[in-house]
Amino acid sequence: MVHNQDSTPEEFESHELNREKLIAPGTSTGLMAGMLMVAAVFGKFLLGHHQAIRYNAAWLLATSQAAHDHTLRVQMEYEF
Repeated sequence: MVHNQDSTPEEFESHELNREKLIAPGTSTGLMAGMLMVAAVFGKFLLGHHQAIRYNAAWLLATSQAAHDHTLRVQMEYEF
C-alpha cells in the first residue's frame, strides 16, 4: 500500500518493476508487480522561491522467485 501524505499529487515510478502511478494528495493505492509493497512514504520539503526537495521510500517483499527477498527503494529529487 502506498500513502501520499503530501498536499500535492506524487508520482510513484519504478524502472525495476516497470510501473508508474500518479497518487492523488491524501490518498492510498496498491501496486502489484512481482513484489509486495509493505510500506511507503512520499513527501516534499519546500525550500522557498520555487525550490523543493521531493522524497519517496518503500520497503518491498518478493512475491515470486524472480525478485529479491527484500528491497528498500529510496529516491530524492532537488527541484530548482
